[in-house]
Amino acid sequence: MKKLSAFLVACLIPACVSHPFQLSQAPLKPFGEFDYVRVDQFQTGDLGHLSLSEQLSAKDLAALISRKLHLNLYERGMFTAGSGDVLIITGKLVRFDVGDWSLGYYVGGEGTGSIAVEMSFVDAEGTVIASGTAVVGMTASAAGGSVANAATALVSSIAEFVENNY
Repeated sequence: MKKLSAFLVACLIPACVSHPFQLSQAPLKPFGEFDYVRVDQFQTGDLGHLSLSEQLSAKDLAALISRKLHLNLYERGMFTAGSGDVLIITGKLVRFDVGDWSLGYYVGGEGTGSIAVEMSFVDAEGTVIASGTAVVGMTASAAGGSVANAATALVSSIAEFVENNY
């Protein structure tokens, strides 16, 4: 019975696998030198290959990721609200692939998808302090996957990068 339960949990629970933040440009200075952070609402890249409803979902997801990131960074206590030097974080959702849920349902874990966001960290003058890409993979399952859970994993990956370079 325990083996059956473990199998069911493995096949029915969606999984999100975040990857380390992939740098394009290493930070020019520690993020801790900034007094506060501003996270601009993330945009979407060219998603013309998606259906209209998927494009709308992608735009909602981009907005959700930017809101969650802002909250996560303040909850970690790295920045305070106020004035002074600002670190501005911008992002563009460049991949939104929810995977093939039917494969995840019938095969268990075979309906993988992913979300990717290209990021820039800039100062008030527009100088790029750092840039890179955050990616999270989603495994579809019989229970259905959660794009919101994937967004949370993606935000955690970005926040860890900021924290490691604070």
